Amino acid sequence: MNGVRDAVLSDQLVRQFRKEGWIKVDRLLEEDALIRVQKALDVVLANEERFEGEQAYRAEPRFRSQFANLRHRPQETRELNIGWNPKLGEVARILLGVEHVQLFAEGGVIKPARQEGARATRWHQDLPRQPFDRRDALTIWIAAEDIGLERGPLAFLPGSHRLGPLGRLDMTLDGQDDIYAKFTDADLELVGRPVTHPLRAGDATIHCALLFHSAGSNESDRPRRAWAVTYMSSETLYNGAPSGSIEGVNLKPNQPFDHNAFPLVA
Repeated sequence: MNGVRDAVLSDQLVRQFRKEGWIKVDRLLEEDALIRVQKALDVVLANEERFEGEQAYRAEPRFRSQFANLRHRPQETRELNIGWNPKLGEVARILLGVEHVQLFAEGGVIKPARQEGARATRWHQDLPRQPFDRRDALTIWIAAEDIGLERGPLAFLPGSHRLGPLGRLDMTLDGQDDIYAKFTDADLELVGRPVTHPLRAGDATIHCALLFHSAGSNESDRPRRAWAVTYMSSETLYNGAPSGSIEGVNLKPNQPFDHNAFPLVA
């Protein structure tokens, strides 16, 4: 199974990623890999997780999404994962400009239909919620089906990754806050206006861990289905912070992610 189209990264896309913190890649997945992702999402929907503690809000329809490390999935889902694909890992390695990358997490990102009351996803950075000691991480967000603007594809603030980590935001609040109000005048010189694009099945957006991004509400009558894969530099150290993606793994602070749950992919 090949799955990932050849030569998806042009020099222009690499330059855009380094400058703006995100890119859109058309037809990243070939048909066989897209079918695998669609089947995995079917399993995810049939085996929805129970969220407890500080994650309990995610069980509410308006907040619900699915994203978890592959080892927490049923066996039939893990067998359908694509994050181990060396060609996908190579895309991440080139964009990050590092020697090797490890797979950190992989899973479905599903936004319920409008009749279930799903709300917009607030502007946020991924890194403040990730247990990494450095910024060298990214997420590849793949449309499992056509996702028009009315279905809530990701939106990005180009250049906002250059601001550094601005802290964890409360993802349980309704409505979008004024993200620009959080920036200083000097910050605003680095940050562009929000951008978002409709996606065809198999298209992907890729964003770095420090980039501010959000997603609109799903105004359609069908769940919005996507698949997300997060990679990190193999030199990344565990910073000691709790994370659902490391549950059951005995990691030590300030040590590498040296466990088969985080395979070296490229």
